[in-house]
Amino acid sequence: GSWSFMFLLPGAAAQTIRYRFGSTCAVRGSTVILPCYFTPLKSFSHGGREIPLRIVRVLWCKNHQICHKTTPSVYDSNSTAREPRFRYLGNMEANCTLQIRDIRMEDEGTFRFRMEADNSAGHFTNQAGVRISVMKLKSSSNRSEVSRGQTVSLQCTTSTCTFTHLEVTWRKDGHALPGNGSALQLGPLTAKDSGNYSCALRGNMETQSEPFSLQVEEEEEEEEEGWFWFHLETFHVIEFNSNTAGVDRSNLTDYLVYYLGAGNLVNRELSQKAKLSIYRSIFVPTLIHSHELWVMT
Repeated sequence: GSWSFMFLLPGAAAQTIRYRFGSTCAVRGSTVILPCYFTPLKSFSHGGREIPLRIVRVLWCKNHQICHKTTPSVYDSNSTAREPRFRYLGNMEANCTLQIRDIRMEDEGTFRFRMEADNSAGHFTNQAGVRISVMKLKSSSNRSEVSRGQTVSLQCTTSTCTFTHLEVTWRKDGHALPGNGSALQLGPLTAKDSGNYSCALRGNMETQSEPFSLQVEEEEEEEEEGWFWFHLETFHVIEFNSNTAGVDRSNLTDYLVYYLGAGNLVNRELSQKAKLSIYRSIFVPTLIHSHELWVMT
């Protein structure tokens, strides 16, 4: 960022207030520091004499151009009633840095610094100020729909501000996950990856995002049940009917018909559970010939 300067008088003796940057983004719940430095006026001319000046008051205000008189301030060196979230890290000589802790959405606005001397000739405010935009963290996905076996990247971002390096922690259903990057890679996905994911600035749970719900669908199995024709050796299923009537059996001399419950057929192959059930049921070789059919149940 660039420094923001403001001068009251021309020449080397002029007073200045310098903000390190003119605007910044802040994540709700985080701590923000506004670096600021000032050079006060040393003296002023009156009746042909140089009268020395001394700074007697420093203050920061929000959304006011001059910060003078009865303007509400977030920090005032003359006041004992101070908001604890706003801490003055500066002094009365050169440093005017302000720290804002646990920043809130209502803190969004322009902050300005003012110095006041023991004579009004030394009063000065840099009206440029520092604009703070306050954002909530947001966890989102690069895919709108996810399914089993895919890879997905979850992002921890804000709506409008871009952070070059954001150290965050991720949580799933309230439990901490490894890693501290703004992107969380998941995959190949299984149903166990389903859950609510949220992110927060590292070491500051006050900044936690609203949860992002990730739902991974289980691979669906065929739920048909009824009479299945399957090969006696390969167990490959070739025909299914709700009953055995009306089936041409002349070409099915190597096949057996058997009743199976739901979930026993996967990709037209009998499941291991179904095969074991059939082995246990058939104790003698089953013969199928001409138009005669032996049905084992």
